[in-house]
Amino acid sequence: MDTPTLLNQLEQLARKLGIEVRYETFEAEAQHCLGGSCRVRGKHMIIVNQDRPLEDQAMVLGKCLRGLNLENVYIRPGLRDYLKKQAKGMETKQG
Repeated sequence: MDTPTLLNQLEQLARKLGIEVRYETFEAEAQHCLGGSCRVRGKHMIIVNQDRPLEDQAMVLGKCLRGLNLENVYIRPGLRDYLKKQAKGMETKQG
């Protein structure tokens, strides 16, 4: 799956879960940051550094969404595979 399609599917999944995805330009001292999830006034959001490559943006969305309970949510097989591979990659880096 190409990166723009992956990013689009991750955004759709976030919307399905009621999560707002925002792409922002980070200030100069935070340009190295990729983004992450947060709550603003009780609303769950994922903020992504729009100046980073699409692969980094997809990684941020995947990491944030993987931390949620996705068992009862339909996820396209290719997207579910991406999330599983990303999780295994993170385990390898930590272990």
